[in-house]
Amino acid sequence: MVLKIEHHSFRGVDPFSSISKLKLVYKEINATLKSFEGSIVHQNKDALLISFRTVTNAVSCALKIKTLFRDFR
Repeated sequence: MVLKIEHHSFRGVDPFSSISKLKLVYKEINATLKSFEGSIVHQNKDALLISFRTVTNAVSCALKIKTLFRDFR
C-alpha cells in the first residue's frame, strides 16, 4: 500500500498548528499500522510504502487511515 499525503490536503489548516497536527496524524498512522500488522518499507517527505501480511489487513488499514485523516481535517 502507498500512503501519500497531498499538500492541498492542508488547505484551510492554520499553518502554526499544522505541524503539531501532522505529528499527531503520523502517530495515529503508526499505531494503526501496528494494529493491522503493517510495516513501513520506504518513506519520503510525503509518502509511505507499507507492507502487510494479508490483503485484508491492508484494505482494513487503508479504510481506518482514511477515517482518521477525514477526522483530522
